[in-house]
Amino acid sequence: MRDATLLIDTGAVVSLVNKNMVPNIELLNVKPNYKHIVSATGQPLNITGILECEISVNSEVSVHNMYVVENLLYDAIIGTDIMKQIGIVIDMKDEAAYWNNMYVRFIGSSDQNSVASSSLYGVNLIQTVDIPARSEMICFGRVNGDVNGMIGIIEPKSQLTSKYSVIPARVLTKDTNIGTFEEINTVLDEGYDSDIVPTSNVVNSLCEGISEERMQDVQVDWDQLTKLEQGQLRELLNEFSDIFAKSDSDLGKTNLVSHSIDTQGHGAVKQRPYRVPFSQREEIRTQIQDMLDRDIIRPSHSCWASPVILVRKKDNTQRFCVDFRKLNTLTKKDVYPLPRIDDMVEAFRNSKYFSVMDVAQGYFQVPVDEKDKEKTAFVTAEGLYEFNCMPYGVCNGPSTFQRLMDLLLAGIQWKSALVYIDDLIVFSSSFDEHLCRLREVFGRLRNANLKLKKKKCAFMKSEVSFLGHIVSADGIKADPGKVEAVDKFPTPRNFTVITDHNPLRWLMTIKNPSGRLARWSLALQEYDLTIEYRAGKLHGNADGLSRRGETQNVVAGLTEISPAGLQLDVIKDLQIKDPNLRPIINYLKDGNLPEQITNARKVMACSPDYELFDGILHHFWTPGPRKRKHVRKQLVVPRSLTNEVMHWCHDDPTAGHLAFHKTYHKIQERFYWVGMYKDVDYWCKSCVKCATRKTPKGRKPAPMLPIPVDGPFDRVGVDVLGPFPPSLQGNRYIVVFTDYLTKWTEAFAVRNADAVTTSKLFVEEIVCRHSAPRTLLSDRGQNFMSNLLKEICKLVNTKKIFTTAYHPQCDGLVEKFNGVLTHMLSMFVDDHHKNWDVYIPYVLFAYRSSIQESTQETPFYLMYGRDARLPIDVALSEPTVTYTDADDYKANVLTRLQEAFTLAKDNIQLAQQKQKAYSDKKSAEPDYEIGQKVWVYSPASKVGLSHKLLHPWRGPHRIISKTSPVNFKIESCDNKKHQQILHANRIKPFLDPDDPPDAPNVFHDETDIQGIENPDQEDETIEDNDMETNVVVEVLDKLWTRNDEGRLEPKYFVKFENNTKENSWVKPDVIPGQLIEEFEENYKGRGASYRKKKV
Repeated sequence: MRDATLLIDTGAVVSLVNKNMVPNIELLNVKPNYKHIVSATGQPLNITGILECEISVNSEVSVHNMYVVENLLYDAIIGTDIMKQIGIVIDMKDEAAYWNNMYVRFIGSSDQNSVASSSLYGVNLIQTVDIPARSEMICFGRVNGDVNGMIGIIEPKSQLTSKYSVIPARVLTKDTNIGTFEEINTVLDEGYDSDIVPTSNVVNSLCEGISEERMQDVQVDWDQLTKLEQGQLRELLNEFSDIFAKSDSDLGKTNLVSHSIDTQGHGAVKQRPYRVPFSQREEIRTQIQDMLDRDIIRPSHSCWASPVILVRKKDNTQRFCVDFRKLNTLTKKDVYPLPRIDDMVEAFRNSKYFSVMDVAQGYFQVPVDEKDKEKTAFVTAEGLYEFNCMPYGVCNGPSTFQRLMDLLLAGIQWKSALVYIDDLIVFSSSFDEHLCRLREVFGRLRNANLKLKKKKCAFMKSEVSFLGHIVSADGIKADPGKVEAVDKFPTPRNFTVITDHNPLRWLMTIKNPSGRLARWSLALQEYDLTIEYRAGKLHGNADGLSRRGETQNVVAGLTEISPAGLQLDVIKDLQIKDPNLRPIINYLKDGNLPEQITNARKVMACSPDYELFDGILHHFWTPGPRKRKHVRKQLVVPRSLTNEVMHWCHDDPTAGHLAFHKTYHKIQERFYWVGMYKDVDYWCKSCVKCATRKTPKGRKPAPMLPIPVDGPFDRVGVDVLGPFPPSLQGNRYIVVFTDYLTKWTEAFAVRNADAVTTSKLFVEEIVCRHSAPRTLLSDRGQNFMSNLLKEICKLVNTKKIFTTAYHPQCDGLVEKFNGVLTHMLSMFVDDHHKNWDVYIPYVLFAYRSSIQESTQETPFYLMYGRDARLPIDVALSEPTVTYTDADDYKANVLTRLQEAFTLAKDNIQLAQQKQKAYSDKKSAEPDYEIGQKVWVYSPASKVGLSHKLLHPWRGPHRIISKTSPVNFKIESCDNKKHQQILHANRIKPFLDPDDPPDAPNVFHDETDIQGIENPDQEDETIEDNDMETNVVVEVLDKLWTRNDEGRLEPKYFVKFENNTKENSWVKPDVIPGQLIEEFEENYKGRGASYRKKKV
């Protein structure tokens, strides 16, 4: 038992006991503690539990709870909780305490048992300081006395502090007493976290905090924060209070970047000032003076000058703007990217706390390169000035500022913070994390010497507005303030209808309407509308929308594939009902044979290749060479289901409309029926989709028909070449005329190749210079099919003929010259293809003076009876032939032309014969008949459709006449009025899918076919995996041949039963499997050609 020293503390709300005293107290009852208790300095106390103890005063005992604390300065502290309960009264005059008639004196300074004695010294300033309003300052002070080595407490003078920090500006002179220094002799336990501050190395710095009044300018959701969180945030904002601009003139100037203006060597832009109303001149003068005072601008001697204009803001104040548009046109553009807003808002996912900051007048915190300041000069009535800071309105300003902010947030952008030019946001999922991120961003702003606009900052918000979006923990939505104008847009009360329906306007003005007109007129009276008429040709925008076809959303889905007829139970029933399959099924099932001997032999001969599985008939087939060597079990398909099998193996999307060989192989691997080869072949050939899409391979074209030639310009071909890029003269097309005898060509560059232009060239350049031709040949272009050209041809007695559609070979002479002309022009045209029309006369002369292969003469000679004189001929001064008079020249030219024409015609005929002989080797006479149905090749596609997915064959059509050996006149089967003449190469036979060839009838006895017999049935041989009516009884030889695809396949030389047919070569599909096996055993080792003696 020992004495204890107690401290009666009227500022303590609870009572404490030092943990060191607990072992000396009897009747211990320590309980766990869950409360958070802090000291007067705000430091948390280390509470180890609660002690329930008895306090005895004058024989009166009371029970109280005291908190057990480590490192307590006294043995115990009596707080107001015990003081109130036992009634302690403190007498400051007598320095004593009374309770329950008990008197206790305070421990004095002379008491040897005191645990804390102190000496008091004054603290005075060592220099005069000026303290601004609402601010604190750490100052240098001197203790009046020898305190070296002492530990003590400095207490400020009460007159210098205020609870709410609302005190006037104050000047403290040197030696002013600012507080006291009190020595403490108590030695604290080791590890005790004291707030002792060394009395040396104190740095005099200005720390302007954010007062309660100024804190209201910052937007913070204080109600959503706890007291501790509020204190931590206030402490952080006070710590970095220097990064908030106190006024519009309090701006920073960053050292991270500077703005440069690269005008790429262009001269200075000099503009006169805009005229400004006198009412605005004072505003301009005021703003210029303000910017001068803030060092944003300075007077200039620059040779650059841009005008100034004032723009009214929403709050009716004026914004000072410089028109830098001409400067911007000369400036090299900085393409530094701005972040995508949609990417930025996606980065906020899972965040709960948001803080937004705005850089105060951000552009004015970025300096301009000294060499470029003169380019920012602006002119007013007051003089010429230039910017020290980056001005608003320069084209690369956003890029420079974004680059600055990206450097500022390097390493934390997209993770902790995001910035879009001067809008900065910090986001996080917890308060502590957000506080750390704010500290990081504040520190970087301080180091970059950038300041924020306090009124536009918001911290620790659960919902903020950022870049036109409301960002919160719940997600992202549009800012209501941005869409408010649209939401509140008033409903229009009157409207105007602009229409090409002129009678509607008349309906609104008709007098005394009656009947239906009156009803409609009254119905429209409830609307306040105005009808305006616009001609249809000027109303294309509405017409285009009204004619737009409706589109349907194509939704991909699963299609159920369920071939209803191809079920085993159904097939089993239909096999029994099929008269062709019934005999073999009866034989395999019961051993019953048909009564007719011939049919009975056929059944017995083919029975080894059939077998019943669960009552369903199957066929066995052994593939030929180069295929997998195992016997295939084929399901025998009744005749009534063959079409469905071919549909699923060819027409279905899973089959893909493949060609015959692939389709037949797919069916042959699974199914079998009599006549399968021919049925599948016809099915593929008659498939409408395949016929309209596929062009037959190996199809031979029709023979060539030479065009007869009589005299010069008797037959002329014409064509249009282009469009080309517009030339300097605006020409885009070339109209070409070619004579079929002399090969003389004319070519004219024109702006457009319409009917009027083409007809004018024909009259003025062909008829008037070369006389009217007997025949004019062209394609079926609209300019050549026009009535204007037809009437002109009638007037000059020229027969107008056309090539067949999609057959340019008919006018091959002109088409070939088109290729020669474009080739020659390409050698001289410039890089921009703008002067191609300039060289047309020159290349025409080159062509006309060159020998032609077909005539063996030059077109120039055949036209003029003499050779062309080339520039090289003039340079060499070759001798020329002279004539005595015109008659001499006439006779000479006539002789030469007659000889040249004769030779030219002979050479043309000889060339045509050679071309025809060569062409006929690969051609064949078309064998179409009158009335036959055909497909027509028409590759024209509709707008918006892919040419590669087009089905170019249309039909069916019917041939109604034959106009030439290679041309046919056809009509549509759906519209007989639609007739046209087509070349044989553009048509192909039509096979009717509803009219397949007759199926072979086998295994029919007389009762099955009801007395009807086919007398030729016995002599018919069905090949390709069919059940033959002529039964093979022996294999005599084997031979390898190539099929249509060039692949090797075997054929066998066989003998038929009772010599019903002459021995012949057949495919292995028609031979019973055991006969092939026997032959192969005997065939091995006998060489590639082995044949038994024919019987």
